[in-house]
Amino acid sequence: MADKINGEPIKDSDADGLSDNEEKILGTNPSDPDTDHDGLGDFQEAIVYHTDPLESDSDHDGIPDGEEIKLGTNPRGSSFLRDFFIPTDGNNYQPKILEPKRLLFHALAAGAVKALVVIFLISFPIQAWLTPDVLIEQGRRIISLTNDLRASLNLAVLSESDLLDKAALAKAEDMLVGQYFAHVSPEKKNLKSFLDLYKYGYKTAGENLALGFTSPDDVLAAWVKSPTHYANLVDPDFSEIGVGAVSGLYQGYETTLIAQYFGQPKIIKQQESVVSTPVKTAASTAPMENNTTTPGLDFDLEDNQVLSQEIKADALKPPLLLAPENNYLSSQTEIEFNISAVGAERIIVFDNKQFLFSGPVAGGSLVYKKELTEGRHQIIVQAQRGEEKSYSSQYELVIDQTAPELETDKTFISANETVDKKDIVLRAEAYLSPDTKNARISVSDYKFDLTPDLSADNKWTGHLIVSADQRKKLFDPVVLATLSTEDQAGNQATYDIDWQNVIVSQTTILDQYTFLKQTKPQIIKPLFDISYTYYKIILVLGILAALLNIFIKIRRQHPHIILSSLAFVIFIGVLIIL
Repeated sequence: MADKINGEPIKDSDADGLSDNEEKILGTNPSDPDTDHDGLGDFQEAIVYHTDPLESDSDHDGIPDGEEIKLGTNPRGSSFLRDFFIPTDGNNYQPKILEPKRLLFHALAAGAVKALVVIFLISFPIQAWLTPDVLIEQGRRIISLTNDLRASLNLAVLSESDLLDKAALAKAEDMLVGQYFAHVSPEKKNLKSFLDLYKYGYKTAGENLALGFTSPDDVLAAWVKSPTHYANLVDPDFSEIGVGAVSGLYQGYETTLIAQYFGQPKIIKQQESVVSTPVKTAASTAPMENNTTTPGLDFDLEDNQVLSQEIKADALKPPLLLAPENNYLSSQTEIEFNISAVGAERIIVFDNKQFLFSGPVAGGSLVYKKELTEGRHQIIVQAQRGEEKSYSSQYELVIDQTAPELETDKTFISANETVDKKDIVLRAEAYLSPDTKNARISVSDYKFDLTPDLSADNKWTGHLIVSADQRKKLFDPVVLATLSTEDQAGNQATYDIDWQNVIVSQTTILDQYTFLKQTKPQIIKPLFDISYTYYKIILVLGILAALLNIFIKIRRQHPHIILSSLAFVIFIGVLIIL
């Protein structure tokens, strides 16, 4: 041997790493590398594990020191928890709790628990879990979301009305029993019918409907996209709200129907005497000479026909109506008249042969604003200069404030799948008043125009083809489609359109589980609570053991232990979130 002590070579007879002199001091056999025959060499016991090299079972737990090292336990003590959680030289700085095989076992067990919970929940249709209590809670959630929306717009929040809740529930039940989805039932029962059923007196009221929903948030989002439904949600005239929901079989599909009612209660007061006060009209832009005794025209005048009169060189020229032009059409009742009357001293304007207004002429013209009633107006202007008179042609003006009217009983929208199931065809048919200029259907985020259909008077039709993979976007949930119309005068109207045929979206397994997880019906709440408690316990233990393993002996690390611990913690965290 090369090593020497005091010039003498170091002797290690059994080549166990301990010199014969050291073994003599320890009392071990210098000729036997494992004096106590426990599977650990004398050097390992004395220097590495600090066990008794003369005792095969240092902690007297019945397991030889060598076996304990193989098992990962501490051969110097019988502390199971210490070996299980704490990294020591006795367990080679690998706590038993973090052994990859043990972590894999617990991960599989946790995954199995989650799988069993999911299988149990989806083994029944979602309607089986929608007890009346759950549906009531969902209704309250919709009310809360509605008020959140109104508050964000600085609108007064709505108070829940027991009468509106009952009326809305009656509407939802009636739709399920009658197998219809519309504001008016086949028996002609409408919003008023259900409000009257519970004697809800109202100044104004509104109704929103939805079919098939996976969460209250989805319902509100669908209503917000619809102009008519959104108008109800944010109407400042409403002060009360109620929601009713039922689940059951609709057209062969398990689904849910929901009705949302709005109202402003009618307040009955004692009749009070009211003193009428005169109402002032707006001032005109030019001085007006009201002469209620001015006679109407006593002759007929065809359109654009100038009255025959003797023409002299200095004769008073016929006045001209520069604005509005002939055949003028508008929805505005305030009309600005711009009249040219060269040489005239004053003018008188007649509407349908009746006096309308008069005024002095300045600089050969007169500009005057006047309110006209809705309807057709035949305007004639009379110019005066002394005793001399002249007349304009006859001008046609039409004031139309009536929006396009809809024949609701003949109007519908339908949805049908193509034969290959790849597309969905949306088709709408509407019967509108003759003066309709354009019409458009809105369904969720989709819009398409209707055009006049020559097969019948006042019939408008249109269609849109949508990919079948958009089914959920279109029909989860289903709300009534919206028809927006405009006439030649610019009047607009928006109507809800009933579905003649609708594709009810089927709840997916993921949607069903997500809904139940969010709502936690009372009957299955213990199942969620137990599983989450189990996950949280093993997550806390896993995090605690990983931290102890890293920081107790920060320089003695095993990368595979750290990685497997991190993977386990992440996996359990995901199970808690799911």
